[in-house]
Amino acid sequence: MTEIIVDVTRNHYHVKAEGHAGDPLICAGISVLTQMMGACIINHDECKVKKFTIEDGLVDLDWISPDWKVLEDTKAMTLGLLQLEHTYPEALKIKQNIL
Repeated sequence: MTEIIVDVTRNHYHVKAEGHAGDPLICAGISVLTQMMGACIINHDECKVKKFTIEDGLVDLDWISPDWKVLEDTKAMTLGLLQLEHTYPEALKIKQNIL
C-alpha cells in the first residue's frame, strides 16, 4: 500500500508518497502525478524548495511558494491521486489538508 500526505498551509506545501501500491500500473500512476508536481516546483521561479526526494517507493517534496499557480498544480495532482484512491482503495490511502 502507498500512503500519501498532501499538506498545504498558507504558502507551505508538503507532499509525501511512501510505499508500493502492489500493482505496477497503480504505482506508475502515483509516480507520474507526484513526479509531475516535482517538475512543477523545480520549474517555478517562485518556489523555494526545502526538500526534494524521489527514489524507489518514496517521493518527499517540501516547498514554499506564494504563487497561486502552484496551489492549482497541487490541487490538480491531488484530484488525480484521489481518483486513483477511489478506484483502488486497497492500493493507496491519501490524507490531505489543503487550506
